[in-house]
Amino acid sequence: MDSERGRWPLVLTPHVGELARLGGVIPDLAWERWFELARGVAREHEAFVLAKSNQCMIATPEGGLLFPAAGSPALATGGTGDVLAGIIGALLARLHSGERNPAERLAHTPADLRMLIAEIATTAVNIHAAASDVVEAELGEESLSPVDLIEAIPTALSSMAEVARMD
Repeated sequence: MDSERGRWPLVLTPHVGELARLGGVIPDLAWERWFELARGVAREHEAFVLAKSNQCMIATPEGGLLFPAAGSPALATGGTGDVLAGIIGALLARLHSGERNPAERLAHTPADLRMLIAEIATTAVNIHAAASDVVEAELGEESLSPVDLIEAIPTALSSMAEVARMD
């Protein structure tokens, strides 16, 4: 928990149009100011901003930028951003449940917690993209739907675990 504000850090997941509105610019200018815009919104809202595009970017409240390696144009389908937000929420809930259980509590400084939130956002993007890969391999890029994406998450997680074991 962020002890200064008494709450967990926020994670916002805007696409370019939503980021433009949050940053007070017209959408046509958002791509030109993509990095500056994401950083400004992150600082203003003291939040992590996972700016969605075919290459996602995460802006930290301190102004840092992270670029998860995974992504797919097929994820530019209505509803897939909601799936990404759900993955982030699930991962945050797992972390939060450990914080609430004294037997499992980890001593997190605010800086440690911010690092964990950045890792969670990056992991969520990777899970999201891996699930997209599963759907695309089975149904093709044009056929991706949010429901298919959700159903592919277990297979994607298994594949990711297998790769991690090989490393």
